[in-house]
Amino acid sequence: MLLSLNIGKIKKSYGFLEMLYAFLPILSSYSLRFIPFTILLPVVFSILAFVKTHRVWIYKPYLLLVGYLLLHDLILCMTMPALPMYHLNLLFTTTIVLLSPIFIVPALDFKKLYNSLLFVALICGIGMVYHYIIIRNGGMATPIKIPFLPVGAESRLNEELGRPLSFFVEPASYATFMIVPLFLCLLRDKHIYTTLILITLFLSTSTTAVVESIIVIVIYLLTVVSRQYKFRALILSIMLIAVGYFIQSSALFEATFQKIDETEINENARIMNGPAVVQHLPIENFLFGVNNANVSDYVTENHLQSFVFYGRNDDHYLFVATFWQILIRFGLPGIFLYIFLFYSFYRKDKTLLPYIFCLATGWFFQGIAISLMFTWQICIMAIYIYRHNEITFEFFKVVKETRPKLPEQQ
Repeated sequence: MLLSLNIGKIKKSYGFLEMLYAFLPILSSYSLRFIPFTILLPVVFSILAFVKTHRVWIYKPYLLLVGYLLLHDLILCMTMPALPMYHLNLLFTTTIVLLSPIFIVPALDFKKLYNSLLFVALICGIGMVYHYIIIRNGGMATPIKIPFLPVGAESRLNEELGRPLSFFVEPASYATFMIVPLFLCLLRDKHIYTTLILITLFLSTSTTAVVESIIVIVIYLLTVVSRQYKFRALILSIMLIAVGYFIQSSALFEATFQKIDETEINENARIMNGPAVVQHLPIENFLFGVNNANVSDYVTENHLQSFVFYGRNDDHYLFVATFWQILIRFGLPGIFLYIFLFYSFYRKDKTLLPYIFCLATGWFFQGIAISLMFTWQICIMAIYIYRHNEITFEFFKVVKETRPKLPEQQ
């Protein structure tokens, strides 16, 4: 009897799809032979979600963005002088990734997803502390691998770094995931969880983690809390100031602040590459973007290599932040629709502002752009907005329900 009650509580608190989706930022680094999980996972999730609900998510701002991006790349395929095969592969992948939220959003329950995110955050936080101890003792770290999942010989999961990684390929990826449970814990007044997540973010030595966590907390205090709960905002502010003082003064976080001090903005590829390319962009390319498969091809074709910084010890890897990627590839209509989507989420639920502001700041030094992590963030926000409504006018039931016939009037 007790066992059945516990199983019942687990089923109410967690779901298979929700738990799997919470693990998606970690799973996306893996591949099944020649099929990367960035393609396989959206397909699997979409099928499972549609089988579960037979519903699709009809949200006009998202559909407008997806329609424009896919139509743009399709026209680009037909107009490019020499069409590279990797552009066709990119178009195929992008189509699958961008269409997946249409099926996933109606299938996930917010409460179960929230609990699953906390569970994954706990595991990732333990992994971050474990790696921090290794680095602190002079060792090197490789991402913690999930048992039984295949890892290719050239995968970044095999790379060693002198920074803690937990289950991710770089500290910035850890920050991108952990900001979500940090934001949700703030909203639900889980102050202990908030503090623990904040500490692990600072242990990651990621500048992204420091900047985005501060933004989420400050905007939350200025908007969500201070309007209705001034006393609670004061207490939370005092608590966070105490945590901030501990982080700033403790020797545990020396590596994080040392990395921030050593960051040269003028030589930082994450910040400077995008503006450097845009400065040399002809005025006509601002309308619908460049006639190239990616920004790297455009830089090479126009001999702009001397104006940008290459990274990862690779002369061919060019990092360009999200905002500049969208602007260069898809022009002003693309970046307008991209921004409008996030603005529409804010209009639907203003408590999302701290997270949206955090994401918008990250557009200028993170390279998420149009990727699996982008759609993951979209799904998280959409599910949060619909947390009180199982079905809204924006869900369309695909399978028609049969209505019982009325008895004939005699």
